[in-house]
Amino acid sequence: MTTKTNHSEPKVELTNAPLVYVDSLMGLAVGPFVSKLILGVEEQPQKHVPSLQISIPTNALHDLAKHIIALLHDPEAQKNLAKGHKDFQDSIAE
Repeated sequence: MTTKTNHSEPKVELTNAPLVYVDSLMGLAVGPFVSKLILGVEEQPQKHVPSLQISIPTNALHDLAKHIIALLHDPEAQKNLAKGHKDFQDSIAE
């Protein structure tokens, strides 16, 4: 996973942060001050179940979106993603 940032913030220790797996965006509400994301998992084909709600200041959501877009446009990140996909495809073709 690529976690490149362009600003110098102190490294965050994630030892106590919960890890939640989600594979779908089920809902998004954007307000002038606070926004909400509803994330879920696909339990059966075409059946998604909500598993996490995130309330986030809208300006922080905007910053997050800008960071994601910048990361996906970064040639090094694109190269790493392509290599990861190719490595996976090669491993299951054997």
